[in-house]
Amino acid sequence: MVVDFNYGCVENQPTNHGTTFILRLVRVGQSLVTANVNFGGEINHNSLSLLNGQVAEFTLTPNEGYKINPRVKGSCSQGQWINENTYQTGTIVSNCTIEFGFNEIKRNARKGLPVWLLVQ
Repeated sequence: MVVDFNYGCVENQPTNHGTTFILRLVRVGQSLVTANVNFGGEINHNSLSLLNGQVAEFTLTPNEGYKINPRVKGSCSQGQWINENTYQTGTIVSNCTIEFGFNEIKRNARKGLPVWLLVQ
């Protein structure tokens, strides 16, 4: 008989004198993913606690006048943008950090229009 509670198990081992139950507590690997973001926007989670082998997802929301910088830094395994606002890490195997940034949208100082509107 084996009972698994995500952190422990009980083994049934027959012996010459009957059955012996052995309780072995096994700590399942859990890691903390800590996210940092610079000024210019917000993130949906500052940290996530995950089982090792999982991936973390973070959704970013830029403030008005800012856009998400697609370059991601930190010690978490490299992931990918799954849409324009959501980043998914690679497989998490230990505690790690991830850093996101926002860039100010450049505007024409003379007219207050975004530069991309002026280019045709």
